[in-house]
Amino acid sequence: IRENTIGLYIINSGLISVWANIIENNADHGVEIIGGTAINFVGCNIFEDNEAAARNYIRGNAADGVHISGASSENKYISCNWIGLADDGRTAAPNDTGIYITNDAENTWVISNTLSGNNRDGLRIVSSGGNHLILSNTIGLDPTGVYSLSNGQHGVGIEDDVGDNLIGGNLISSNNNFGVYISNSPATALDENYIGVAKNG
Repeated sequence: IRENTIGLYIINSGLISVWANIIENNADHGVEIIGGTAINFVGCNIFEDNEAAARNYIRGNAADGVHISGASSENKYISCNWIGLADDGRTAAPNDTGIYITNDAENTWVISNTLSGNNRDGLRIVSSGGNHLILSNTIGLDPTGVYSLSNGQHGVGIEDDVGDNLIGGNLISSNNNFGVYISNSPATALDENYIGVAKNG
């Protein structure tokens, strides 16, 4: 899915699974999801939970790799993707931001992705509805968790977010600004993350 304005545009739709795609070199977002309270999957899903088989390669898009917005946008699962990396896992193929969640979207699960090599943040959450789970991702390193593959700004950036968010069990290192940046988001919790180290310490 390449060289479109937006690679994949999903609006007010649920029970959609997007897996085993290369989504690259689009002029705007790679994947944009707006609205819809039913579950959507990008990556591992109810049909395929093997990471290697379900993985999307989302890279080289001029705006966000995955963009989620809208007050009725809930229950989105973004799992086991490579976002911002080339096929070899060691070379950056940047989106502007890896994943961007905004405009009152809520209840997003971001699990077991590699979010590295992007121009800005690996993951950015701004003015969303909160209640996001950010679990077991590798951010700023290659998929092995050993080699640096920096995002240009923060690993995770959260601003002006009123809902509960949990950032847990992630490996966040080698980003060019902060590993995790939180501003005016008092209900965000961090638990058992490794920040500033490689997987092998």
